Amino acid sequence: MITLVHQWFKNYEFGNATQAIYSFWLYDFCDVYLEASKVIFKGPDNERRRASEDVLYNVIEIGLRVLHPFMPFITEELWQRLPRRNNNEISIMVSSYPEPINEFNNPSLDEEIKYIYTIIKGIRSLNGIYSQAIISSKQKPKCTIVTQRDLEGYEIIISSLAGIGDVNIVKDGIYKGSPMHVIDNSTRLYSHLEGIIDYKQEAQRLAAKKQQMEKSLKDLDLKINDVHFVKTPEDVKKTILEKKQSLIEEINLINQAQNECLEMLH
Repeated sequence: MITLVHQWFKNYEFGNATQAIYSFWLYDFCDVYLEASKVIFKGPDNERRRASEDVLYNVIEIGLRVLHPFMPFITEELWQRLPRRNNNEISIMVSSYPEPINEFNNPSLDEEIKYIYTIIKGIRSLNGIYSQAIISSKQKPKCTIVTQRDLEGYEIIISSLAGIGDVNIVKDGIYKGSPMHVIDNSTRLYSHLEGIIDYKQEAQRLAAKKQQMEKSLKDLDLKINDVHFVKTPEDVKKTILEKKQSLIEEINLINQAQNECLEMLH
């Protein structure tokens, strides 16, 4: 992020610099890093917890300095509230602007973390269609990850960020009776929903939901095929077409879930 911001600054592309910082705080820090850190903070390993606290402090402190030119007042207020260190300046305004540190550049680790998050999103997608039943059951489904990659050590983070129970990572196996999601040719995900979902009731719920969505899709098609649709403002037209695509994708997901439910019932 720091490297990108420096690059955009040099090119006077302040909008892109703003977006890079925004994406860091919202998606990288809050969505992923902070949530993953909570697992360590709650864990029994004191040494690991202290190390994570130090890293978290540095990430926040440096992140505030990067953000300072764009939001000077709030970053000053937040920076002053951080625990003081001997080498701290009296104000964020006179502290040095962060520079990229080559030793921290680790592309292979970056790719590994991105892959872990792809798995997390895959699990969320796999369970998402059954979310109502899962929430009602007040249980967290277990997950098995069949992969040729070395993902040992990420089980707790995956479990926490995906909002599931135990995660089991194995090299091979087929788990009939559990919905599956394919990440790529090296990784498959299985969500074990036995005892959590009544597949007969779930199939009925999905059928009713699909019927509603198909009606909405039909209504949109009537609107799109109307002779006056061409006169619709472009932004409105874009919104309608995006809504249609979203409905098609969700109906496809429901079809997949219905097929899974039928398989479980036979």
